[in-house]
Amino acid sequence: MSDYTLVWDSANLDGTNNLSSGGNTVSVDVSTPQNVNGQQFGLTGQVGQGSLESDFPTSPTETIINFNEDVADVQFKLFDVDGGTGWDDQVTVIAYDMDGNQVHPIYGNVTHHTVTGDTIEGDADDVDPSAYVTVTFPVPIATMTITFEHGPDDPQAGYVGIGDISFNEAPAPCFVRGTMIETKHGEIAVEDLVEGDLIRTAD
Repeated sequence: MSDYTLVWDSANLDGTNNLSSGGNTVSVDVSTPQNVNGQQFGLTGQVGQGSLESDFPTSPTETIINFNEDVADVQFKLFDVDGGTGWDDQVTVIAYDMDGNQVHPIYGNVTHHTVTGDTIEGDADDVDPSAYVTVTFPVPIATMTITFEHGPDDPQAGYVGIGDISFNEAPAPCFVRGTMIETKHGEIAVEDLVEGDLIRTAD
């Protein structure tokens, strides 16, 4: 079970959400900007499931999520990513860690979808809007952008929902034996540091 969950029904959809667990707090900034046609993600109710939704956008819609630190075990569901006569859904998830390294999503529960890199496209009608694919990440992330638009099979998108996002605090970074640490007296192997040694930090 995850320590933190961003619940869309009670979240600030365009601002900061402070989530607390075990005496610690993680800040999550959410942005759901309007596209060029004034459309955006919101709690519209087409998909249900308490999800953040975008319905029939005529140009790409985005949800941008920024954590104030790297967070681990990020997972959520994408509801009703499908395609049929008159629509084709496509979602792209782009994520980075605090150092600016891109982290690629892992899509699960893929049944009638095409996954190409960071993008998933629906190949058949889900019929049931509660059908979903899962999104996870192999390592911690600090930011992600979820973009919804039509796929290559039709010029119109349908509707999709982003489920609540759960995550844990990332473990503190550690150093392997032999890593040289800069100190007041020069570089010293991490295993040779003793209590009281003054080290140079990024700050």
